[in-house]
Parts: sequence; C-alpha cells; structure tokens
Amino acid sequence: MKKFLVLAVGALLLSTGIASATMLSLGTIGVATGLGSAGDNNLIYVSNTTDSDCTLTQTYAAVCNGGIKISSWSITFDYTSLVGQAQVAQSPVTFSGGPDINPSNDWIDNPLYAALPYSDSANGVDCCLNIITKVVFSATLPTSFTIYDPSSQTESLFVPESPFTFTYTPSDAYLNALGSPNLDGVDLLVSNAVATAPLAPEPGTLLLFSGCLAALVLRRRSVRV
Repeated sequence: MKKFLVLAVGALLLSTGIASATMLSLGTIGVATGLGSAGDNNLIYVSNTTDSDCTLTQTYAAVCNGGIKISSWSITFDYTSLVGQAQVAQSPVTFSGGPDINPSNDWIDNPLYAALPYSDSANGVDCCLNIITKVVFSATLPTSFTIYDPSSQTESLFVPESPFTFTYTPSDAYLNALGSPNLDGVDLLVSNAVATAPLAPEPGTLLLFSGCLAALVLRRRSVRV
C-alpha cells in the first residue's frame, strides 16, 4: 500500500507544478540627471512597470492583471562629493516615508529622492558635484499575485519575499558621464518566497493522480475480502 501511496503523492506534486524560484521584475531602479524640475540634481527613481503587457517580457517574470503597488519603501545611498579636484566619500543617507509607488508612476517629477546636486548649469558646471555610488532599496509588496514566466510561457501564483531588499550599483556610464541628460538603471528584482505553482494542473497529471488513488482504493478493498 505504501508503494501506491508514494505514486499518488508523486502525481499530486506533478499536478501542482512545484518549480524552482522565479525572479520577478517590478520595473527599473536607477539614477538620472538633467531631467524634470530638479534638472541639476541626482534623481533616484523607481519606474513601476507592473501594469505592462506581461506576455511581452523576455528575461524575467512579470506581473499580470493590472499591476501592483510598492509600499513602505526606504532607500539608503552612498555617494561622493567633489572636494577640490577629487571625489570624497560622504556619510550614507537614508530616506523613507514617501508615497506608494503605483504602476505607471511619474518617476521623473516624483522620484524617490532628488535633493543631491549633480551639476550647476547656471555656473557652467556640467558634472559631478555629487555622485551616487550605491542605492539599497527596501519595500513591501502584496501577499501574492499572478505572474507570467517567459521561460515556461505559463501564468502562476507568486508569493514574494516581503519586505524585500535590492541593491543597485550605478554603471560606469553614469559615474563617468559628462553633461546631461544622463539616465542609468537596472531591473528591480524580487524573488519568490515559495516554489511557484501553475494556476491549473495539467490534465495528464490529474489523470495519473486519479488512477493512483483508484488503485489504492481497490488494493485496500482486496485486502479486506
């Protein structure tokens, strides 16, 4: 009987589609200069793209069905300041308490932080009064939601790590840039806290599971006779 029970449990695991962890992209995190009303300042931003067409994604999983908001966020960033002719490391800055980051947010006029000067255009200084060297972003997400995984071309339930932390290091393109506008960024990624399961079991695995259960019942009946 144990053999049939093992087969039945195995079929159930197959039917629920237990899979390895999936990386989900919430959009882009980055640094920009020369944009928006604070054009001379560094803009630390997150562009929430979770309401995009999830079937168009190529690399990472994406959110389906209307997007999600990113809440209770905070950032800690490292930066250097121009002192004489050299960039000198300064004390890290932590900022929190901003509004939720909703899908399709206006990240240019509403960045996470925009109070650190990068240039002084009025006096002909194009670069680099202050340079951001690292950003640590933390936030919370909804408990669960549907994603589309381009590797398997299936939708599944995603249970994110929440709160989660992501570390972004600006590229050399930003660190060594002269003039503006200057835009840098990477995918804002979060991993799932549990294995991913497809929303609907495969018919073949359900049939296998049913057959194993039927065999188990028949075996138990034959033992009683």
